[in-house]
Amino acid sequence: MTTRFNGISTSEASSKGSLTPEEATQRAYAHLRYIDRQSAVVGRVVQGIEGDCFEAQAKAFRSMISRRSMRGGKRGTRVAERIIFSLPNDLSENAENEILSAILKQLIPNDSEAAGWGVIHGDKPHNRHCHLLLVDGQESKESAQKRRPEAKRVRRADVIRMGDLGRPKELRNMIADEINKVASKNQSRTVESRSFKERGIDTPPTRHKGPQRLAQAARETLTSLFSWFSSSNWLSPISELFPDHQPTAKFLVSSDDPSVLNQPRRRSVRDWDRE
Repeated sequence: MTTRFNGISTSEASSKGSLTPEEATQRAYAHLRYIDRQSAVVGRVVQGIEGDCFEAQAKAFRSMISRRSMRGGKRGTRVAERIIFSLPNDLSENAENEILSAILKQLIPNDSEAAGWGVIHGDKPHNRHCHLLLVDGQESKESAQKRRPEAKRVRRADVIRMGDLGRPKELRNMIADEINKVASKNQSRTVESRSFKERGIDTPPTRHKGPQRLAQAARETLTSLFSWFSSSNWLSPISELFPDHQPTAKFLVSSDDPSVLNQPRRRSVRDWDRE
């Protein structure tokens, strides 16, 4: 199973560099437009977002992203989480939607302040996969009290917590479990969440080549070609490329304008009389 976890953050400690709240908001908006494009989406599930129609839910979700980006003060915050995971290609659309709904319910309890937008992409053959865009939020007071029933006062924690150590691996296992539950029920192929190293396989793992990696590879190729041309003699003058070559063509210069080359000499009436 292929999974990828990537966040949008305004924190200076972010590996992608610090973003302003406005930049982080616009980046999350752009990712929402990308994953929810009509040409690719074959299924959609939302969780924790109010609205009686798709347009209302999208507007409410963008408002949640904007409010989240203003939190954290100078330290910044994780504005949104981007997750992608592959699906078995032999599942039905109903089974795919069941998987996506179960995963979002695991990530975002109904009584929390978090929200999630999940879509299934099926625009490319044999490449069924899901995209999640999540906005973290605090758990309810009841959930916090259940977590620590002996405490008099409990601080409400976030429910997604992608910044916690080991959290991506935990979510990867959860996603695989939910896929396998539905796949086994539908007699479909199951997935494996363990890495090749954990399973004792020496074969190097493959990586999903999305649009970002393809664009990065194209930039690296162009940079290498430019460096090769710059360091080689292909951009040198002709005389340096072919030092032994001596031009044999003779250029005729016009008697009217000596600065213009390759013009034949004009013949006067006297020249015709001489012939």
